[in-house]
Amino acid sequence: MGSDTRDLGGSLLSRIDPAGPLEAVLLLKRSGVHVASWMKRSAPLDVATVMAATAQASIQTLVEALGGSGPADIIVESAGFRILFMAARPNMVLVLVGLRAIPESVLRVEARRLLRSLDVSEAARAEAGPASPAGARVREGA
Repeated sequence: MGSDTRDLGGSLLSRIDPAGPLEAVLLLKRSGVHVASWMKRSAPLDVATVMAATAQASIQTLVEALGGSGPADIIVESAGFRILFMAARPNMVLVLVGLRAIPESVLRVEARRLLRSLDVSEAARAEAGPASPAGARVREGA
């Protein structure tokens, strides 16, 4: 991993508030390569990064197969967690995990704050894919 990528990871990690609303933050390449991460609880990092990249790629592929353009952001909700996948750079994704009780808007504010810390320009986000008003959503149960 190059020093530019390490610098991105260090910049991101320095801005995470351990007492804040996030349970985990992952910055990874779309291929699943780990760039930076922070987690409140211990979890297998190799599983988290590969599965996060797989989930993001699977949803993007499904949306494209149905005739849509790949979403720039994806929200996944499960019984206990709300996960936001957001394009960080053309080949990177930022993944934020919060408890389900944390509103989606809070995750989005945190994501934008962290992306600003990476000095991501709107042009780089636009290259990553067109943003749709709602993005892609996956919900578990009702």
